[in-house]
Amino acid sequence: MSLTKISIKEPVFITMIILAINVIGFFASANLQIALAPVINSPFVLVTTELDGASPEVINEEITKKIEDAVNVIPGIKHIHSTSKQDISTVFVEFEIDTDPLVDEEKVRNFVEAIIDELPQDTKKPVVRQIDFNDIPVMNLVVSGKGTAKDITEIAKNLIQRQLESVEGVGRVDLIGGSERQIRVLCDPVKLDAYSLTLNDVMQAVQTGSVEVPAGTLDQGFNEAAVTTKAKISDVKDFEKLVVKAFGSSVVYLSDLAQIIDGTKKPVSISRVNLRNAIGLNIIQQSQANTVEVARQAKRKIAQLQKQLGEDIQISVIIDTSDFIKSEDDAVIHDIVTGILLTVLVVFFFFEQPSGHCHQHFFAYYFHYFQFCAHVRAGLHHKLYDLAGPYALGGFANRRRHCDYRKHLPKTGKGREKKQEKGCGKGV
Repeated sequence: MSLTKISIKEPVFITMIILAINVIGFFASANLQIALAPVINSPFVLVTTELDGASPEVINEEITKKIEDAVNVIPGIKHIHSTSKQDISTVFVEFEIDTDPLVDEEKVRNFVEAIIDELPQDTKKPVVRQIDFNDIPVMNLVVSGKGTAKDITEIAKNLIQRQLESVEGVGRVDLIGGSERQIRVLCDPVKLDAYSLTLNDVMQAVQTGSVEVPAGTLDQGFNEAAVTTKAKISDVKDFEKLVVKAFGSSVVYLSDLAQIIDGTKKPVSISRVNLRNAIGLNIIQQSQANTVEVARQAKRKIAQLQKQLGEDIQISVIIDTSDFIKSEDDAVIHDIVTGILLTVLVVFFFFEQPSGHCHQHFFAYYFHYFQFCAHVRAGLHHKLYDLAGPYALGGFANRRRHCDYRKHLPKTGKGREKKQEKGCGKGV
């Protein structure tokens, strides 16, 4: 028995199926994740390593080649490309398309961590991350307010950025622009020569004079407490009291050799809004997160931070992609519902059995609810363009069903049969 016969002869059964699809689809649509584009798994992994003051030749010999040799033994690698520049090494690893990106990233991280001890002493820890094509900021924020750029940057980095990174669904928060604090030690070469000292002596004194060194444990019977010497410098004036070298009873302090300035780092990125410098924050969501829900939670956290900071600091939302997604999603659904209703009205005026055709033209509406159920079951996102295809399919199906269902109607007379056959002409 065909679907058309069942629909006509068992209307109660079909009605219950439709109601079940509507109820299940309604709850499924409430739990469906909404995104602008599909999630694309990238087979690329990037390894970035920094060494301040190193030339490109040193970066290439001491860092880049060692990382290349370490990751080259990983199975599934298709291509390795590296770049060595002043202060920074970049190794680009491409895997075969059929490999798992998360597993590839973890393998690269494990092999790179195995050779960290072989890198130069002052090398920063290598950063291993997958190149994600979905790394599009969900929201762009600007932090401004009273005070110096250095003070506002400290607030944005140590408070706002960390609080936003704790929001559920947020992958990371990138800080753009700002003036980060930096203590500068400007040595006088004449004074260094007078005391027979070098820059290495000054560097060693600064490094060893601002560290917390473990001093063992304190046994208290049933408890043991760790003991640490608090030698980390917290005030700029303490740098002036650092001992660089002692000659018998005389001591050479850092203030005798250099000028100490509490300044800012050289900016590596600039953020400008309305032709004015600003501190920008880009919120990037996790690959499987709900874009609209992440933006909603982030706005709630921003409101809490704004109350905590008061009027001295302002957090402004410059771009919010969730607004575009919601507006486009609502517009597409509105057009679908409007199209279905208009189609039903046209059928009502031009066909003899409007009630039967109304059920057929709601095919696209039921199809969308069924699609929502399938997406939630498979753990997929709901994309904007997902809504267009099923409605077009429903339109074609409705067009074919206008005359298919008529041949199953009970015959009430020759005149009616001829009239129905005439209505199912080739043009329908």
